Amino acid sequence: MTDLFRAYSARLLRHKMFIGGTILAFIITYYFTANGTTIHEFGDYQSDFDYSLTVSIGIPAFFSLFIPFFLGAEYTDGTVRNKLAAGKTRTDLYAASFAAMALALVIMTAAWLAGALIGANTLPDAGEIVLNTVKLLVYNLAVIALLVMLSMMITKQSASIVIQFTIFQMSAFAALTFQGLMTVTEGKRYEVLKFLLNFDPYGQWLTASQIGDKVCMMSAGTQMGFSLFIAVVLTAAGVIMLQKKDIK
Repeated sequence: MTDLFRAYSARLLRHKMFIGGTILAFIITYYFTANGTTIHEFGDYQSDFDYSLTVSIGIPAFFSLFIPFFLGAEYTDGTVRNKLAAGKTRTDLYAASFAAMALALVIMTAAWLAGALIGANTLPDAGEIVLNTVKLLVYNLAVIALLVMLSMMITKQSASIVIQFTIFQMSAFAALTFQGLMTVTEGKRYEVLKFLLNFDPYGQWLTASQIGDKVCMMSAGTQMGFSLFIAVVLTAAGVIMLQKKDIK
C-alpha cells in the first residue's frame, strides 16, 4: 500500500489540474477575505476570516471534478488492471487512492488557510481559527470518501465527472433547502431537518459559513462525529464493492 500511495502522491503533485486548483484556492480565498467588507450584506460576518469560510465551498466543488478525473484516468489507461496483475490487492489500491486524495485535501486546505490569514484584516481568536479549519477538513473528508467510492465504482470517466458534480450541486442545494424549511417548521419536523442539515457535510459548511443560521448548528463535536462516521462507512462500503467489481 505504501508504494501505491507514493506513486499516487507523486502523480498528484505533478498534476496540472491540482496545481492550478490549489493556486486558485489561495487566490480566491485571499481576494474574498481581503475584500469582504464590500460584500458584507450577504451574511452576518464578525471578522474577515468569516468570508473565507463562505468561499471554502470551492474546495468540495473542485474535488467533485478533480477526483473522478484523477482516479478515472486509472481505468481509462488500464492502470488499475495492470496494478492488480502485478499483485496489488484491491484493498491496497482503494486505501492508497483514498489516502492520496486525503493528502490533496490537506494541501488545498492549507492553501485556503494561507489565503484567509494573509488576506484578513481582522481575525477571530486562534482557537476559533483552528476549530473551523479542523471542521472544514473533517467534513470535506466525508465528501472525499464519497467521491473516491464513486470514482472507484464508475469505470467511465466522463460519466463519473458528470454524476459527481451533479451530486455536489444537489447536496449543496439540499442543505440550503433544509435550512429554509426550518424557518417555517417546528416540533419533530424541525428536529428532523436540523439533524439532516448537520449530518450533511454541505450543511456543516453552511452552518459554519455565516450564511447559515447559527441556531440550526449542532456542536462541533457532533458535526465532526457525523462526518467521520460517513467517511468510515463509505470507505468500508467502497472497499467491499471494489472486491466484487469486474475490472476489465
